[in-house]
Amino acid sequence: MIDEFELTEDHPLIINLNKLVSWVKTSDVTEKMSGRPNGDLSEEYLAKRMSGEISSSKAHMARFDRHQEYNFSEVEKYSAEVYRQRTGDTKGVQVTVAKTWYPPNGYIGWHIDEKGGRIYSTWAEGKSFFRYRNPHTGEIITSWDKPNQWTFRIFRFDAEHPMWHCVGAEDLRISVGYKFV
Repeated sequence: MIDEFELTEDHPLIINLNKLVSWVKTSDVTEKMSGRPNGDLSEEYLAKRMSGEISSSKAHMARFDRHQEYNFSEVEKYSAEVYRQRTGDTKGVQVTVAKTWYPPNGYIGWHIDEKGGRIYSTWAEGKSFFRYRNPHTGEIITSWDKPNQWTFRIFRFDAEHPMWHCVGAEDLRISVGYKFV
């Protein structure tokens, strides 16, 4: 379902992602927050979202997708290389999904994405997680990020088997994701 893996510190993707961490920590992106704290990332809330009782999720994070101050081209290039090597998908078109900064107690609530494959690179100063509902078994799985290092995840899903997921961060978290359709 989810391929969680590591890369060596000298891998070009990690080298370029580390530059991103430095930029985020020194830029004003953290001042451009959206949403509000105290999101509900529980299984009970997910059940209400899936039933339609609650129509949308909240978020508390900053997006830096559209900032021109940082050049993501190398991160994009090496993310695609890693995704293609690990999945064998040579035909999927790469599209940016998210480039986000989560403050302490930041989150994005339960949601589903368009079908396709994804690669996410995540760095956290402390505790943060990616939580998802296995679309085949219904099991809720919490995948913890590794503190002060990059965590990589690749996953795929389709319209018949959407993957509900959310993110919670007790500490600073940076996430960069691309989809392949």
